[in-house]
Amino acid sequence: MISYTQDTAMVNRSQNIYDVFISFSRKDRLTAHRIINSLQAKNISARVFDDTSLSNVSWMEQIEDAIRNARVYMILLTENSIQSDFVKAELELAISLAKERSKAIVPVLMLPDGVELPAVFRYHLMPYRQFHVGPLRSDYEYLSDAVAKLIRESEKDTYLSVRIAEYISAGLNDQAADLLCDQILSTAQSALQGTEKQQRACRLSLLSCLEKLSALHSFSQDEAARQLARKKLQVLDNTTRLLSALLHPEKTLYDTAFAVRLLHYDRHIRIGCSDVLAGSETEEANRLLLEEYERMMADYTACYQKLLPTLKEYTEAEKQFIRTADTYINKPFSLPSRQPVPAQSPHSTEDELLSSIASFMHEGNKVFDLLSQRHNAKSLYSCLLTSYERLRGYCEAVGERNILVQCIDRIAQLKQIMIKTGDDGKAPEKVDTGIKSLLGLTVPKSGKFDVFISHKSQDFDLALNIYEFLRSSLKEPFFDKYSLPEMNEAQYRKSIMQALDASRHFVVVFSDLAYLENDWVSLEMEVFQSEMDEGRKPGANFLMIVTKSVYDQIMQSNKTLLPIEYRRCEIMCLDDYRETLLNYLNR
Repeated sequence: MISYTQDTAMVNRSQNIYDVFISFSRKDRLTAHRIINSLQAKNISARVFDDTSLSNVSWMEQIEDAIRNARVYMILLTENSIQSDFVKAELELAISLAKERSKAIVPVLMLPDGVELPAVFRYHLMPYRQFHVGPLRSDYEYLSDAVAKLIRESEKDTYLSVRIAEYISAGLNDQAADLLCDQILSTAQSALQGTEKQQRACRLSLLSCLEKLSALHSFSQDEAARQLARKKLQVLDNTTRLLSALLHPEKTLYDTAFAVRLLHYDRHIRIGCSDVLAGSETEEANRLLLEEYERMMADYTACYQKLLPTLKEYTEAEKQFIRTADTYINKPFSLPSRQPVPAQSPHSTEDELLSSIASFMHEGNKVFDLLSQRHNAKSLYSCLLTSYERLRGYCEAVGERNILVQCIDRIAQLKQIMIKTGDDGKAPEKVDTGIKSLLGLTVPKSGKFDVFISHKSQDFDLALNIYEFLRSSLKEPFFDKYSLPEMNEAQYRKSIMQALDASRHFVVVFSDLAYLENDWVSLEMEVFQSEMDEGRKPGANFLMIVTKSVYDQIMQSNKTLLPIEYRRCEIMCLDDYRETLLNYLNR
């Protein structure tokens, strides 16, 4: 059993992200151990708690932390657990967290014949795929294989999404389009699996991918562009074939709205491919595509209007999605605007020298990479990430596209590695200090920080994301988990006061308004606000970054839910804070 103890004399900041949190009754601890062993054999990290080891208050606080920091929440449904109040409370907590933090939930049914799942469990677990596991070793291996696949797919999707976003940001449209093709086909396959809720979520993701791909036109007609165009067409053909049952008129109103948007993006992408492949016959090919589009859209429009009276049967979120079809039904289809392919200027001696610098820096990063892997230290991976981010910026500035692609790929990999790397690995002091000095990452002797990040322990994962974003943006944030060593409470308080004094700006991140009343959070907020009010922080900004649900609560109340002294603060949503935050910090 993995136990959790808390030394009240110490301030513990050792949270890490891990793969699976397992909820079970203590009477099933042997079964839980078997599952843990099976997961660990697949290199999957798991965390559990014993429901008799802590008081109720301490228990729920620590359970919430554990669920927040896990990718997957697994619940063992046995005769014992379905009668456990603790297990029920954990499930309800996990369901609420899953809505905002995209947690995967894995119900494991281990009930004997004749024993039914209680209504409260059936209600909460209805949208999720359930795994029936028996007493055999093969049953446990089946479960661990399924969880491993779930985690791999999640990591793969995240890795792919990060690379696509970074490629688009860097202007590498063809590389982004190539990856989007892979993501579209994978998402289309997933759109036919799982519960209806899961299928609809996949369809929304599919439309988002298609929308991005439709915006990435290539007007070049070289061989690489033609290969990419052929790949796009093949993906579109496979996608429409996989989803053919959903694209037939006379389906539900929701399916018809989906088909309308899919058709729009499909035609848009096909016409772009036609421009690349058809050559002198482009106009005739596009005319045929438009005629077919108008015929199919007329069928879908008639079906949409016929089924519109059933709109009242859908939820508000579903109604909002269905109504997006109006835009495509009532808006004439427009061809992508043609743009000439910019002529490439010949390489000069200066270009070659700049490219050589990029190659030299890239080779240095490869050596640096070996050091990081050797010591498996999160601090070195963080430095390596910063080094690759800087090299990426250099490559974008001088137009070194080949190394730029490699930088983007490695940056995405490092972000995945850092999530899974614990705090056990320590680099020798000479290595750690030397690398940080080389990159200019050592804290200045003045001890100044760009921004102080305040958070309650339950929001550690959210604060960590902000910290890593700021580090990658060449900022020096104060984040107690990484900026301070373990220390007793008196030492910790003194260090926090010194950090507040040394910070130019202040950010508090929270997912619950009640967290503002936490002793440490409220103290940090009050001290920094007092320093601003008394003129000792000229030009400072006091900022709040919150989850979508909290943001909506605050705005709907016209900020009256906030303490009056903080209502003037800028509030940002976690869904879209990065550019705004950097603008404030750069002032």
